Amino acid sequence: MKYTKTKHESIYTYNTKNGKRYYVRRAYTVNGQRKEATRSNLKSLQEAKIALAEIIKDIDENLIGINTEMTVEEYWNVFYDKRIKTGRWTPNTEVYYVSVFNNHILPKYGKVKLKHLERNEYETFLNKQLKERPKATVKIFDSCFMAMLNDAVLNGNITQNRLKQVYLGEGAKPPANKKITLEQFKIWMAQAENMMSKKYFAFTYLSIFGLRRGEVFGLRAMDVDFKNGLAVLHLRHSRANHTQKGRAGLKTKKSERFVTLDEKGTELVRYLIDETERIKKKLGIIKNREKDYISLHEDGRLIDPNRLNIRFCEVSKSTGIHVTPHMLRHFFTTQGVIAGVPIEHLGRALGHTSSYMTERYTQIQDEVSASVSAAFIESISKAGGDK
Repeated sequence: MKYTKTKHESIYTYNTKNGKRYYVRRAYTVNGQRKEATRSNLKSLQEAKIALAEIIKDIDENLIGINTEMTVEEYWNVFYDKRIKTGRWTPNTEVYYVSVFNNHILPKYGKVKLKHLERNEYETFLNKQLKERPKATVKIFDSCFMAMLNDAVLNGNITQNRLKQVYLGEGAKPPANKKITLEQFKIWMAQAENMMSKKYFAFTYLSIFGLRRGEVFGLRAMDVDFKNGLAVLHLRHSRANHTQKGRAGLKTKKSERFVTLDEKGTELVRYLIDETERIKKKLGIIKNREKDYISLHEDGRLIDPNRLNIRFCEVSKSTGIHVTPHMLRHFFTTQGVIAGVPIEHLGRALGHTSSYMTERYTQIQDEVSASVSAAFIESISKAGGDK
């Protein structure tokens, strides 16, 4: 194709069977490499000037080379890959986001282009969700979607997030009750010990000390020490159902901490360690210390943490008292407050502060860990202490 220069910079003409057409070409540099942006088949000089102005604007705003036509699904794949490669998401966060997007966002908006998302339509979508789900659940959908869209803005794929700060009314469904009384706790735990195998009851009992489920299943023999006859857990690892062979890690760096168990907890964690050694010896298994979890099936496979939730459901059905592993963590907090444990100490025990791990394991940390656990055990042992 032969192009002829015009007196206008970066604008050329060429001939076709349908007559003269205009062609625009503008050079730019990206990462030290020279490239060109072009437009062709323009029917008039005015159209060519407009096209050139758009190209110059895009170059100035660094939009050249950025795909502004992406759909929600296409950008979700970019967003997901970045979070995994940079380690921004813990394994639990990864599954959490994937579940929210796959089940709630992508079916509705997957094929919609980012730039075509409409605020009014999205507000209608959220209000419909509020009629079917608790407000807290809908807020989760919204926060996940906003995280992706805000990233798209920073990346230049859209100029602004028009869906942010959409008003959320009240949900038609009341929020789930995550609290249990001391009396309910005692009834439920007694039935759990009666119904569960000793191994699963051990996992359950560890949960009452404020451990996240992933932290229970992330325990290794190297994480357990014994001081003054009691087990001290060094919580520095986590394992979820989807990370049995893959990535694993604590929810945040602040989650690393020490937790002291009572006599019963100490006996149960010793049992888990002994059982793991028995199984490994029987099967001739040699484990790397970093992967030597104390949650093994009899055949040597790692126990899926979801199995604990199944056991919880069985006990809950039997007692008529709904309890989940995470509710026991809430219960630990409540009883700690009732027992008068300082909020700072509770935060440390729950892994909500980094100050607990600013130094190596010291006598001070030992005493804080032991005092929190002792206060909790004393609180739940009191007769008539139901709150």
